[in-house]
Amino acid sequence: MNIFLAELIGTMVLILLGNGVVANVVLARTKVGNSGWVVITAGWGFAVAITVYITGWVSGAHLNPAVTFGMWLYGTVSRAQWLWPTSSLNVSVLFSVRFWSILLTNDTTT
Repeated sequence: MNIFLAELIGTMVLILLGNGVVANVVLARTKVGNSGWVVITAGWGFAVAITVYITGWVSGAHLNPAVTFGMWLYGTVSRAQWLWPTSSLNVSVLFSVRFWSILLTNDTTT
């Protein structure tokens, strides 16, 4: 698995798990509805941990381009190593938004 694909999959999993937790807490008729910010925070924490575990061995889990940018400014990564997480984040966010828009438009429960 190359670095770009690892970051793409990692960011997609992070966004899907994190948004899924928020949707379960906020939306009506869910089992954990109105459970509060603690559940959302724990869910995002588990989402980050799972994503780092999935992609860390391939790419170093640079899921936040700001961290990679700071490492580039500090001199620990090259410019090429800074560009791939940024581009993979942009592509994976677009895929995630498209996935959720497909799910929302095909909702037959209403």
